[in-house]
Amino acid sequence: MLEFGHAKELPEELNTDVAFINICLDSHIESWKKIINTHRPAGENFFLNKSNGTIFKDNYDVYSYPNYFIIDKNGRTHPAARPSHQEKLVDELTNHINKQ
Repeated sequence: MLEFGHAKELPEELNTDVAFINICLDSHIESWKKIINTHRPAGENFFLNKSNGTIFKDNYDVYSYPNYFIIDKNGRTHPAARPSHQEKLVDELTNHINKQ
């Protein structure tokens, strides 16, 4: 949750066609709602139930939390730095945007 604060600055800094998505897996929906209301993370926030979470983890090779990656416009995933490493993450995102 400490990363939420760092992530809030990214959409403004990039000012481009990038969607920031937070996906909650393996939690209780009420706990998730409380975190969303308290921390107000940037981007779109989604809760996946157990069966959808399993499908997501299998499709995107998620084995630990938190997990950060870039999904390009072609649906390919690329490892990404965590938001607290903002300069590195901005460089990674910019590189992927420029490749498109």
